[in-house]
Amino acid sequence: MNKLLVRQFFFTFLFLNLTFLAKCQDAILDTLSIDAETLEPYQRNNKWGFVDANEKVVIDLVYDKTYHFYEGLALVVSNNKWGFINKLGQVIIPINLENAYPFSEGLAMITQEGKYGFIDKTGKIAISCIYEDADYFYEGLALVSNNEEYGFINKLGEVVIPLTYRDADSFSEGLAPVSSKKKYGFINQTGKTVIPFIYDDAWQFSEGLAAVSKKEKYGYINKKMEIVIPFIYDDAYLFFEGLAFVEKEGKHGFIDKVGNIVIELEYDKIFRFGEHLPAFYKVKNDNKYGFIDAKGEIVIPIIYDYISDFFNGYAKIKGDWGYGIINTNGKVVISPKYNYVSYVNKDLVIVKMYDKYGVINKKGKVIIPIEYDRVSDFENGVTKVEKEGEVFYMNEKGECIKGCS
Repeated sequence: MNKLLVRQFFFTFLFLNLTFLAKCQDAILDTLSIDAETLEPYQRNNKWGFVDANEKVVIDLVYDKTYHFYEGLALVVSNNKWGFINKLGQVIIPINLENAYPFSEGLAMITQEGKYGFIDKTGKIAISCIYEDADYFYEGLALVSNNEEYGFINKLGEVVIPLTYRDADSFSEGLAPVSSKKKYGFINQTGKTVIPFIYDDAWQFSEGLAAVSKKEKYGYINKKMEIVIPFIYDDAYLFFEGLAFVEKEGKHGFIDKVGNIVIELEYDKIFRFGEHLPAFYKVKNDNKYGFIDAKGEIVIPIIYDYISDFFNGYAKIKGDWGYGIINTNGKVVISPKYNYVSYVNKDLVIVKMYDKYGVINKKGKVIIPIEYDRVSDFENGVTKVEKEGEVFYMNEKGECIKGCS
């Protein structure tokens, strides 16, 4: 298994869906912690900027895409070019990069003509773009690859562990899983083999344990090579907050660090869910979605065709008859009967029914009749609505304040 490609797949998923964090599948971003008390990416009318905790726009919505802040800087995209801004909205690194990734340990990965390298926080090239593949800096070293061979460099760009491995993953807890001659083992930061190459697959160490496989079955070992959890699973992942995601016979659940089953292996899919919720997990069975808590108790019934991420305590759902809204207790606050619903914003929701738009509040009361061809997001308490080519402006009470006939 190509560890770097797997990490990049999960990173792309997380990076593009940062409110939907599959943390127990992979702890890729553990060391790339989103800045505390930071601003949130926000989109309106296909343009992105940032809002504060009160949903006030503090960085203008002028970008094609914005991402979370890491180490004080955020990636932004404009005209298919990438750059970085600070929390004042000032462009720190010009938006002219071919591709870029968040800062980690003071350096950010970029590409030039398809090759990977690193820049510092002034935008200066710190490590030339000479690698076919690369990962973030973890514990002072970055995994790099050329000609399908993997090794590690330091922040000066010096190769400290030669590119001789057929597969590898980044360092975690002082060790990195690497592959040689079709077997996996672990090396330390000097390149010394500390766990021999006897496994068919291996993941990083997390919370003192690493998932490894033999004869197509996964278990967990500690750093002394002792088997802590036997080789009985078809797949296994990293530990996060004391739990690890495992798979057996097509069903998924969670185990603790001594191998006890905490959440039964009875789900087709399990996803860790974010937005500051207390250990909620989105689950899928028979193409229906719901939520369970960290004890495996169902908190939102597994009856929906779709459940979005939570935003401000609410999530969009899709039932048999359309879209609606639920809260974190699983209570349906807006019945799933609409062709479209927006996220709840200051207690208001834009809805669509039979090709017409309107606005309701979270109690379902109609604020702006569902009779317009278009309703835009509210900005400073005002929305623009269109009907038969005419444009009107309305406030949050549904009162027409401009363009009224």
